[in-house]
Amino acid sequence: MQIFDSWAGDLPDGLRQRYCFSPIRRIIEGLRARCGTVPVIGFARGLGAGHESFIGATGVEACGLEPGVPLDWAARVLTPVAAVQGNLDPVSLLAGTARLERDVERIVTALPFARHVFNLGHGVRPGTPPEAVERLVKAVRMVDGG
Repeated sequence: MQIFDSWAGDLPDGLRQRYCFSPIRRIIEGLRARCGTVPVIGFARGLGAGHESFIGATGVEACGLEPGVPLDWAARVLTPVAAVQGNLDPVSLLAGTARLERDVERIVTALPFARHVFNLGHGVRPGTPPEAVERLVKAVRMVDGG
């Protein structure tokens, strides 16, 4: 399951616990009480370095990352405690094959395979041709050997 909070980064630090972290923690606890073990990906957009606190406060197994999160930091700080998902800038799908392949390779090689779910950092932009998504899938498979 994935829980989105698209406004988390707009909250000042003092309000994140109350309006983002605690409600998501309660959702996860309720889900597990009813369904047992259910892997949860939390996407709290715009947190930057706050993703580390988000993981600890909510208990998510994976953390969605927007494009601005530095990959070396995510690999060093986040992947030891949770898997990560995302990080590709959706603009890469519109920038042509060469840039898309470079961006995919940069992400796939920076994050540990067993702790990363490849995905966009935030939604497909309107007007993105389906062929661009096909190129993305091919690029990921080329880099990870799939």
